[in-house]
Amino acid sequence: MRKKILMGSALIGLSVLLAACGGADAASDDEQMDGASSEQMDNEESMDSEDMADESMESDEMSEESMGEARSGALAGDKMVAGSVTVADGTVELTEFSADGMGLHLYLAEGDDAMAAEAGLDLGKLADDAEQTFDAMGDTASYTHAVVFSPEDGEVYAVAELM
Repeated sequence: MRKKILMGSALIGLSVLLAACGGADAASDDEQMDGASSEQMDNEESMDSEDMADESMESDEMSEESMGEARSGALAGDKMVAGSVTVADGTVELTEFSADGMGLHLYLAEGDDAMAAEAGLDLGKLADDAEQTFDAMGDTASYTHAVVFSPEDGEVYAVAELM
């Protein structure tokens, strides 16, 4: 019986203590806001927007760095496909391309199989035996492979590891 009374008293005391601490913080915040001048609040807001602008510029610089780094590779596979792929500055250039297949697309992917191609970035349909340039529309740093893939039959025709 004593244990139950002591436990109950302890829980009630702890609840009162926690409620008082939470209320004190909220009251303190309200007092600070009431006492702050509008000029101080404006300065805090402008500092926040400056910080966000700095972070935005840093992320833009990081994207430009990763997009500007040229990487390339030669297409190879079981099918009759040849050519070289170069990724730089947000564009993908396919040179000396030839293929024995219809409805082929070029993908940027994080692997060299059909699942990676389907999860990757479809750059578009390939023209037969032509040099082609594609706009990759953004950051290409995470893509490790260029994949010639047929979305119609789900088959990989060739892969180039981008180095």
